Amino acid sequence: MQALDDKDIFELVYDRNILPDVVYFLQEGFNWGQEYSQKILKALNSIDDNIPVAAVNKSSGGITIAILLFHQGVSEESKKAILNISAWYAVPEERGIPALNFARKLLRNLDDYILTVYTPTATAYKVFKSIGFSEMAVGKITIGLVNRYPFFSFPSLHTLRVIQAGAQKKSTHFKESSEKIVHISNISATRVDQAGALYYSLRSTKKFIFKLNVISVYAINAWPANVTLTQVLWLALKRRAVSIDVFYKVDNGMVNKSNWLIYPASVPEKVIAPVGSELILDDK
Repeated sequence: MQALDDKDIFELVYDRNILPDVVYFLQEGFNWGQEYSQKILKALNSIDDNIPVAAVNKSSGGITIAILLFHQGVSEESKKAILNISAWYAVPEERGIPALNFARKLLRNLDDYILTVYTPTATAYKVFKSIGFSEMAVGKITIGLVNRYPFFSFPSLHTLRVIQAGAQKKSTHFKESSEKIVHISNISATRVDQAGALYYSLRSTKKFIFKLNVISVYAINAWPANVTLTQVLWLALKRRAVSIDVFYKVDNGMVNKSNWLIYPASVPEKVIAPVGSELILDDK
């Protein structure tokens, strides 16, 4: 625990008895439902006690800033544990410079970890970039309905061939499973390379004036040879999704980058799959 001044205290949260207070503070701030809070608590309570699950700023005994930390396993290259940063919220009077100072102290206190961000808001993205986060080498394309004219997107055949370039080497990641496309929550976070794995998450998002389902498919290292685009489209149909976001590893010169971030920039990992991250909370 580290004092900022006479009133403010920065704290990494290890104590699971404190965690409900953090989650309910975020629930009020983001206005999400009780069911979602319970999913967060279940996920974070499963993490080893020696790993922090949140960070907070307290003022006069109450939480004023909070952020969640999801353990994603240990990197095989850097041999460092990986934490996914999620759900950063500050009360109005703590936004701006106080929130930026909180982010800097978070980095200093998590110096032994690799940090990832997968779903930053536009403001959070700028803050993270300003304090040293770098973009992962991940691209994103969308198939289906989009919010801009002509309101439908389908990638070129060239782009699809680039994404599926890894299919020449057949993935054996799911050789013991009858499923070819697996929900992200069913993949262990004990290994984060997940070479060749194709997995997905489902979320609701606002398109036009409606809340609609969107499927995210993660082909981080390679598109498995035994999975076709038709199978992905069929999955979207079964889950009543109006669009598919495909995330894939890119070369430096490619466009359509995602907003995934990593810290520090000096680590050898240019991409870390979102296994064990906040995305495991998405609907199955």
